[in-house]
Amino acid sequence: MNDRNFFENMQAEEAKTLEQDTTTLENNRESQEDAMNESATNTADATDVIEEVRQLEATPQQESARKEKEAVKEVETDTKNTEDLTPDETRQEADHEKVNRTE
Repeated sequence: MNDRNFFENMQAEEAKTLEQDTTTLENNRESQEDAMNESATNTADATDVIEEVRQLEATPQQESARKEKEAVKEVETDTKNTEDLTPDETRQEADHEKVNRTE
């Protein structure tokens, strides 16, 4: 009977230990995920700051080239958008653009 009680006590202790170990592992995993998410956020923030600094440090030629690229993209976007318009809508868009340029 004594051996049986000892065996049952050992099993109960093992179960408690396993449960504690599982809880500890889950907490560690959650901690690591939080740290990784924070690291990713910090990296994204740092990348944004670096880009802002680059823009502030841009030479006039670089700034001009950047503005030209943006203008080209805008024209390409406008062209794609107007390809889906009917002739009347295209005329209205052209009139609208003409008004915007004159203002």
